[in-house]
Amino acid sequence: TRRGLYAPNSWNQELFDGDRRVPNRHDLDKISTQIPIVLERTCGHIVSANTMAVKMAGFYKGCPAIEGGTFETDEDGCVFIGSIVICRKRAEEQAAEYGHSVEREINYLAAHGVCHLLGYDHIEEADKAKMRAKEEKVLAKIHLTREDT
Repeated sequence: TRRGLYAPNSWNQELFDGDRRVPNRHDLDKISTQIPIVLERTCGHIVSANTMAVKMAGFYKGCPAIEGGTFETDEDGCVFIGSIVICRKRAEEQAAEYGHSVEREINYLAAHGVCHLLGYDHIEEADKAKMRAKEEKVLAKIHLTREDT
């Protein structure tokens, strides 16, 4: 539509032929730069958006400068690898379901989302183990392991 496109559960890069990377805003800009486009991965943990959607969400305001490293930056000097959106109500439900604090669940979801943005996945058991180890390492640093809560 002219107002934009939001497509939930619309892709899984593991099913792509050839390059199995997560679509980024530059890929979606090839579809349109005039309307916002947001695609959600089938797992619901990763969302990709084109430049128009990113600008509309305000992700460019006050971006910090990055010193050192080999990060690619956009035209505004921002490092943007994606967005994480956490629904507090759903986090509260999951915390109750798993028997730990809401604080732990929200931080777990943030760590989980960052892992996805960095390319980790949990479809295959071996990949899941690597991703869970990264998540638990982050949670341990802030004293929110399963044992701490």
